[in-house]
Amino acid sequence: MINLGKLEDEIVAYATATLVYTNGVCPFCGEEIAKEGSIRLIDVREHIVREYSLWVRSYRRLMSRK
Repeated sequence: MINLGKLEDEIVAYATATLVYTNGVCPFCGEEIAKEGSIRLIDVREHIVREYSLWVRSYRRLMSRK
């Protein structure tokens, strides 16, 4: 698992919680990752952490070009 700071942990927790309200759609990639009863919370968190990390890397790369 990727080591995140406290603020990033809170962002990941919030994003994981939003899956409940979006019918299992990842807020970062838009992929449906959680179908009713078909995936464990730990698997959802790992997906969210991976997608969030990719998003942060892309954002930092974009900002470094400015």
